Amino acid sequence: MGLDIILWGVAGYIAFFIFQITQPTRQRTGWDFFLQVAVFSLLCFVFARTLIGLVSFIFPNLDRLGNWWHQRFHYYFHSLTLIIGILIIAPLFGVSLSFPCIKNRLHKALSRIAEISGKRRNFEFTDLFFAYSHKLLRKLVMITLKSSKVYVGILVAATEDPNETQRYIQITPVTSGYREKETHRLILTTNYIEDIKQPDVSPNRDILIPVAEIVTLTQFDSKLHARFVSLGLTEVRDAPMTLAD
Repeated sequence: MGLDIILWGVAGYIAFFIFQITQPTRQRTGWDFFLQVAVFSLLCFVFARTLIGLVSFIFPNLDRLGNWWHQRFHYYFHSLTLIIGILIIAPLFGVSLSFPCIKNRLHKALSRIAEISGKRRNFEFTDLFFAYSHKLLRKLVMITLKSSKVYVGILVAATEDPNETQRYIQITPVTSGYREKETHRLILTTNYIEDIKQPDVSPNRDILIPVAEIVTLTQFDSKLHARFVSLGLTEVRDAPMTLAD
């Protein structure tokens, strides 16, 4: 029984490892890591027992085959079959948990379980950058850089691997400009929407921006933008634009 428990713990770790490969923004350490591996181990065991019960129901003679196997071979050979079974069950289970309809429910359940530690945890994202990037993905954003350069564009992609030493975001710019150094007043000088209408201009204007160079990143609010323009807090020096959220 002791060896079985250890092996199912290994199965949980394998399933957890595969789950993290398919969902790289959901890395865990410390208590969260221990909790998730423990839950995965238990679920792998239940998953395997369910499959065995289902197969036994379909093939009634399987129980007799199992008894013969126990009598015929030494305990360690039985353990070998258990290990082989785990190496099959764990990857299947880890991949199946990556399906959106399953993983969202799993994250909510794990978050509720983690509350026993007295601290709320978000098991979907452990990192504010990943959570915020996921929220803004494919939406219109406004970015201010350390150089005072400002971009308004669609967030196309963001770094997904927590092990990367540097993080980046990729945007398709709609307009750009700068902030005045003393007043921080926004001046928009370039309208890429008008530029890409020209036949001699390539429409691929995606920009890769290091996160370390970003001062602010926020969702663009077209109503607030129009109000700031009317109040003179934002100046549009290029052709007028129609920007929707």
